[in-house]
Amino acid sequence: MLRGLEAIGIDHLEPQIQQAAEWIRMVQNPDGGWGETCGSYDDPNTRAWAKYTVANGVGAAGLLAAGDDRSDSIAKGVRWLLTRQQAMEAG
Repeated sequence: MLRGLEAIGIDHLEPQIQQAAEWIRMVQNPDGGWGETCGSYDDPNTRAWAKYTVANGVGAAGLLAAGDDRSDSIAKGVRWLLTRQQAMEAG
């Protein structure tokens, strides 16, 4: 969603965009991934407990759309994606 707002010209410094980025940082798992399912939005107790998929990279994409390209969260998220990609390529 943040990528879409960015695409239509919404400034990433808008308070709502920064609040969304902070939420993305808050729900990130310690290993850098974002394990979410659609049900996670209805039941907060299931946040960050779903099986990880590369689609969880939307957390990193959201942070980038919000102008966050230097935080620990983005670094951990990119590392998580690279590790999973390398594991998939290895077989």
